[in-house]
Amino acid sequence: MDDDVTSQCSSTEYLAITSHESEQNFKRFYETLCSLCNMINIPFKPDYIAQDGCLASLNAINVFQNKALIVMCYFHVLKNVKEFSRKLTKNNFDMVLSDIKELHYSKNFVEYEVNKHNIQTKWFNYPELKDFTGYL
Repeated sequence: MDDDVTSQCSSTEYLAITSHESEQNFKRFYETLCSLCNMINIPFKPDYIAQDGCLASLNAINVFQNKALIVMCYFHVLKNVKEFSRKLTKNNFDMVLSDIKELHYSKNFVEYEVNKHNIQTKWFNYPELKDFTGYL
């Protein structure tokens, strides 16, 4: 494998789909991915992992030596917001969607954390949203 391809592969984003959301399946996926990367001499130590927020996938990341930050994928965030939003007024629902979009498009981790803090502070002032602040 030439160096150009290797450098491209080392910055590639990976995708996995599993129909069985068990911790064992997620661990096996991550272990297989790490093994494949080792076989082709690509260091694989992710700083971030985008995935569903289910316990099985959260528990499975302990296969990595480094502590990767879990970022819930945007699809699952919106799915969870939609499920929760059945109880919200239209104005609050629109505000939540707008705020989630703002978080999603943060340019970097620092901006994300600042946006998250501001949104949580704002939501805490709405009785309907107080419990929802913990989801961010």
